[in-house]
Amino acid sequence: MRRAPALVALVVGLLTSAACDGGGGGSGSGVGTDEGEATVEWVVDGDTLRLTDGRVVRLVQIDAPAARSDCYGRDATRALIDAAPKGTRVTLERDPALDAVDPYDRLLRYVLVDGRNVNVQLVARGAAAPYFFRNE
Repeated sequence: MRRAPALVALVVGLLTSAACDGGGGGSGSGVGTDEGEATVEWVVDGDTLRLTDGRVVRLVQIDAPAARSDCYGRDATRALIDAAPKGTRVTLERDPALDAVDPYDRLLRYVLVDGRNVNVQLVARGAAAPYFFRNE
């Protein structure tokens, strides 16, 4: 299966990143910080969340079809809704090797629900593809 090497590369990258920064996701409340816990207000599309404190999070190192214009966009959005529905408490983790925000001022983060990496879950489910900015 062709998708397996990409999934393995993503998982190895995520594990390496966690090992490099001690695996910590910050200990803050998430309000006014870039790390820690926060609450999902709504799912924007298959790789973007809006939090109750107004921040927008782009799930890092994955790419999902656009909800309105791409084939399977609604399915990808539904997959993220299933993984992190409105009201879900999430933990945000920054990858120190990557940018903190994108050109749209969205936080670039790994999103964890009950200790499970949603970014990896979406790739494993086929709702998103691994995406490595500038092949990094």
